[in-house]
Amino acid sequence: MAHAQFLTGIRVNFDLTFSNKAWVEAERYRFLEFVSSQSTMHCITKFDLNEQYNEYVDPRIIEIMREKVDIYNKLLSIIDRIKHCETENKNEKIKMLEQLEEIRKEKYLEILYSNPAGFLLTARLTTNYRCLRNIYI
Repeated sequence: MAHAQFLTGIRVNFDLTFSNKAWVEAERYRFLEFVSSQSTMHCITKFDLNEQYNEYVDPRIIEIMREKVDIYNKLLSIIDRIKHCETENKNEKIKMLEQLEEIRKEKYLEILYSNPAGFLLTARLTTNYRCLRNIYI
Protein backbone atom coordinates (compact mmCIF):
# COMPACT_ATOMS: atom_id res chain seq x y z
CA MET A 1 0.00 0.00 0.00
CA ALA A 2 2.14 2.84 -1.32
CA HIS A 3 -0.38 5.48 -0.30
CA ALA A 4 0.30 4.52 3.34
CA GLN A 5 4.06 5.21 3.09
CA PHE A 6 3.69 8.55 4.89
CA LEU A 7 2.69 6.58 8.03
CA THR A 8 6.31 5.43 8.33
CA GLY A 9 7.28 9.00 9.20
CA ILE A 10 4.85 9.28 12.08
CA ARG A 11 6.82 8.07 15.08
CA VAL A 12 5.15 6.63 18.16
CA ASN A 13 6.97 6.52 21.51
CA PHE A 14 5.56 4.79 24.56
CA ASP A 15 6.38 2.95 27.77
CA LEU A 16 5.28 -0.64 28.02
CA THR A 17 5.32 -2.85 31.11
CA PHE A 18 5.42 -6.58 30.42
CA SER A 19 6.48 -9.70 32.29
CA ASN A 20 9.95 -10.93 31.42
CA LYS A 21 8.25 -13.91 29.75
CA ALA A 22 6.31 -11.58 27.43
CA TRP A 23 9.43 -9.50 26.65
CA VAL A 24 11.16 -12.58 25.27
CA GLU A 25 8.31 -12.95 22.79
CA ALA A 26 8.08 -9.22 21.97
CA GLU A 27 11.81 -9.00 21.18
CA ARG A 28 11.30 -11.34 18.22
CA TYR A 29 9.36 -8.74 16.27
CA ARG A 30 10.97 -6.04 14.14
CA PHE A 31 8.33 -3.35 14.55
CA LEU A 32 9.54 -2.39 18.04
CA GLU A 33 12.74 -0.50 18.75
CA PHE A 34 14.00 -0.30 22.32
CA VAL A 35 14.98 3.20 23.43
CA SER A 36 15.68 2.20 27.03
CA SER A 37 14.65 -0.57 29.36
CA GLN A 38 14.96 -1.90 32.88
CA SER A 39 17.44 -4.68 33.40
CA THR A 40 17.21 -7.67 35.69
CA MET A 41 20.84 -8.46 34.90
CA HIS A 42 22.11 -5.28 36.53
CA CYS A 43 19.33 -4.12 38.85
CA ILE A 44 17.34 -7.06 40.16
CA THR A 45 18.48 -6.52 43.76
CA LYS A 46 17.37 -2.85 43.65
CA PHE A 47 13.73 -3.38 42.66
CA ASP A 48 10.87 -3.28 45.15
CA LEU A 49 9.88 -6.93 44.83
CA ASN A 50 6.46 -6.25 46.36
CA GLU A 51 5.60 -4.21 43.26
CA GLN A 52 7.57 -6.07 40.62
CA TYR A 53 5.62 -9.32 40.15
CA ASN A 54 2.34 -9.80 38.32
CA GLU A 55 -0.68 -11.44 39.92
CA TYR A 56 0.20 -14.90 38.59
CA VAL A 57 3.35 -15.31 40.68
CA ASP A 58 2.86 -17.49 43.74
CA PRO A 59 3.38 -15.40 46.93
CA ARG A 60 5.66 -18.12 48.31
CA ILE A 61 8.03 -17.61 45.40
CA ILE A 62 8.03 -13.84 46.00
CA GLU A 63 8.96 -14.48 49.63
CA ILE A 64 11.84 -16.73 48.55
CA MET A 65 13.06 -14.02 46.19
CA ARG A 66 12.87 -11.42 48.98
CA GLU A 67 14.96 -13.70 51.22
CA LYS A 68 17.56 -14.21 48.50
CA VAL A 69 17.81 -10.45 47.82
CA ASP A 70 18.05 -9.69 51.56
CA ILE A 71 20.91 -12.17 51.96
CA TYR A 72 22.66 -10.70 48.93
CA ASN A 73 22.29 -7.12 50.18
CA LYS A 74 23.58 -8.08 53.65
CA LEU A 75 26.57 -9.73 52.02
CA LEU A 76 27.24 -6.51 50.05
CA SER A 77 27.15 -4.57 53.30
CA ILE A 78 29.64 -6.94 54.94
CA ILE A 79 31.98 -6.71 51.95
CA ASP A 80 31.78 -2.92 52.05
CA ARG A 81 32.57 -2.82 55.79
CA ILE A 82 35.56 -5.12 55.34
CA LYS A 83 36.88 -2.99 52.47
CA HIS A 84 36.83 0.10 54.68
CA CYS A 85 38.16 -1.64 57.77
CA GLU A 86 41.72 -0.92 58.83
CA THR A 87 43.76 -4.03 59.51
CA GLU A 88 47.38 -4.93 59.94
CA ASN A 89 47.04 -8.17 58.01
CA LYS A 90 46.35 -6.97 54.44
CA ASN A 91 46.82 -10.43 52.91
CA GLU A 92 44.15 -11.94 55.15
CA LYS A 93 41.78 -9.09 54.29
CA ILE A 94 42.38 -9.58 50.55
CA LYS A 95 41.82 -13.33 50.83
CA MET A 96 38.60 -12.83 52.80
CA LEU A 97 37.31 -10.27 50.28
CA GLU A 98 38.08 -12.62 47.38
CA GLN A 99 36.15 -15.44 49.08
CA LEU A 100 33.22 -13.16 49.85
CA GLU A 101 33.24 -11.83 46.30
CA GLU A 102 32.90 -15.38 44.94
CA ILE A 103 29.99 -16.02 47.30
CA ARG A 104 28.43 -12.70 46.21
CA LYS A 105 28.63 -13.71 42.54
CA GLU A 106 27.01 -17.08 43.27
CA LYS A 107 24.20 -15.44 45.26
CA TYR A 108 23.56 -12.97 42.44
CA LEU A 109 23.28 -15.76 39.89
CA GLU A 110 20.92 -17.61 42.23
CA ILE A 111 18.68 -14.54 42.26
CA LEU A 112 18.80 -14.11 38.47
CA TYR A 113 18.02 -17.74 37.71
CA SER A 114 15.38 -18.13 40.43
CA ASN A 115 13.41 -15.11 39.27
CA PRO A 116 9.97 -16.20 37.99
CA ALA A 117 8.56 -15.37 34.56
CA GLY A 118 6.03 -12.97 36.10
CA PHE A 119 8.67 -10.35 36.89
CA LEU A 120 7.53 -7.01 35.42
CA LEU A 121 9.87 -4.76 33.45
CA THR A 122 9.18 -1.47 31.72
CA ALA A 123 10.78 -0.35 28.47
CA ARG A 124 10.60 2.84 26.43
CA LEU A 125 9.79 1.81 22.86
CA THR A 126 9.49 3.53 19.53
CA THR A 127 7.80 2.46 16.34
CA ASN A 128 5.74 4.11 13.62
CA TYR A 129 2.09 4.22 12.56
CA ARG A 130 2.71 2.03 9.53
CA CYS A 131 4.00 -0.81 11.71
CA LEU A 132 1.14 -0.38 14.15
CA ARG A 133 -1.37 -0.35 11.29
CA ASN A 134 0.04 -3.61 9.93
CA ILE A 135 -0.36 -5.30 13.31
CA TYR A 136 -4.12 -4.82 13.17
CA ILE A 137 -4.73 -5.40 9.47
